[in-house]
Amino acid sequence: MYLLRRLLWSFGFFPVFIAFWITFVLASFNPVVMASDLIPLLQDFVNSNPEVQATTISTMIIAWASIGFFFLVFDFVLTPFKSPYEYEADVYMRSWEQLNHDQLPDKV
Repeated sequence: MYLLRRLLWSFGFFPVFIAFWITFVLASFNPVVMASDLIPLLQDFVNSNPEVQATTISTMIIAWASIGFFFLVFDFVLTPFKSPYEYEADVYMRSWEQLNHDQLPDKV
């Protein structure tokens, strides 16, 4: 579950956020300018031949995947994989062992 959340964060949030944020900054935070710039591009995409459409779509998928993989690797390097749930369980078990140390049988 924790790994799935990290994958969704890296491939879902960051590429979408960067795509909209860069576009929004280039449009000077004006959605009307952004829409007026994007509508001719979308019309050109729809009117182009299938080869150009396929190339454009594959370029977008490669860009999305590369941003996602970059943030996924950065996430794993920055925070090595250990679920916070496992960490909390380990802390709880250590404290339980310290409290009940006298009641535990000797280890073999």
